[in-house]
Amino acid sequence: MRTVALCPNPKRDSELKYTKEALDILREKGFTCILTYPFETDAPTDGLGIPFLPLVDAVEQADLLITLGGDGTILRVAPHAARHQCPILAVNVGHLGFICDLEMDEVPLIEKLSDEAWKIERRMMLDVSVRREGRVIYNTLALNEAVVNKGAVSRVVNLGVDINGQRMLYLRGDGLIAATATGSTGYSRSAGGPVMSPKIRGIIMTPVCPMNLPIGSWVLEAEDVLTIESLEKNYISGFLSVDGGRAFSLHRGDTVELRCSKFETQLLRLKGRGFFDEYERKMGTGGVQHEK
Repeated sequence: MRTVALCPNPKRDSELKYTKEALDILREKGFTCILTYPFETDAPTDGLGIPFLPLVDAVEQADLLITLGGDGTILRVAPHAARHQCPILAVNVGHLGFICDLEMDEVPLIEKLSDEAWKIERRMMLDVSVRREGRVIYNTLALNEAVVNKGAVSRVVNLGVDINGQRMLYLRGDGLIAATATGSTGYSRSAGGPVMSPKIRGIIMTPVCPMNLPIGSWVLEAEDVLTIESLEKNYISGFLSVDGGRAFSLHRGDTVELRCSKFETQLLRLKGRGFFDEYERKMGTGGVQHEK
């Protein structure tokens, strides 16, 4: 592990304070560094004295990607990093940062990289596809969840839900969440879904405000294939949002297919704190802990 890509979210680390701190440590330890950003931005690319590369090129060349932002930054870069088997070390410069390993005051721990005093935690991802008239017209990866919903319009959606090709239920409500164990602490939890250890491989299926079903979730095996069909009569019949990204418009008759991906997000861990310790510290038994 000799080449490290620093990936700050310029909306969080606006003056690159923590990025510069990390860069100084990495340089001192003899690492080669490059700069990238999690999205297109007009933020400066030449102020740190290291080469700048677009994200897709950076993860291809780097042995490690260090994000400096929040969980949203991780979700943004995870598909690219996973496809190139590039581990992610995440520094929380955001709000909650539940997936992140380091907090802002723990940046000096980056020096432990040179001692190989770390471990890799592998997280299951979902392969998400949209089929229209038999053709795949959209495909991406999800680390947290994929959501089919009604969008901002005040109405319900009608969905048919198949598991392994067999129609299991009809859902009339605000939508349906398909989450990984990593995403179990996010939107799915807010909708009443279970919290699962991120080591568990499976798909959590959680309805959002169902009108015709008891409130509850289903936990599917990792080998199961979940298919969500739009049963709306309108041409634009709903929206698909993956890891909080830009919504994809679903047309009447479209199907969303979700399965366990062959790609995994590799999270590099420098601290020995476990998942449930982190859950209690950041989420708390009394609810989400707010930023001071």
